[in-house]
Amino acid sequence: MSKSLKELQDEVVAKREAWGFSGDTLERLLVNFASETGELIGAAAKEHLYGKARVPDEDRSSVMHELADLLVYMFAIANAVGVDMERALESKIRLNDKRFAKK
Repeated sequence: MSKSLKELQDEVVAKREAWGFSGDTLERLLVNFASETGELIGAAAKEHLYGKARVPDEDRSSVMHELADLLVYMFAIANAVGVDMERALESKIRLNDKRFAKK
């Protein structure tokens, strides 16, 4: 059975505490999120600019890992500011449905 987004958010927050990252300030989380965004851009550019045939398998998985790193930081930021990401995403989808509905 798959976990809900809320369950994943709770799990990531608990893991970050177990890994010793529970004391990060919001500012530090935001800077690290920006840093991870740069790492994702670099990994994606490397994969797509140079082509999968020329990129070793272990490097291709770096895009996946950088996306996961961003999600970890997003959950940590959300927790720091008291946002349930599952509710936030559901709300945003509803808003976009209204905003972009074909008329």
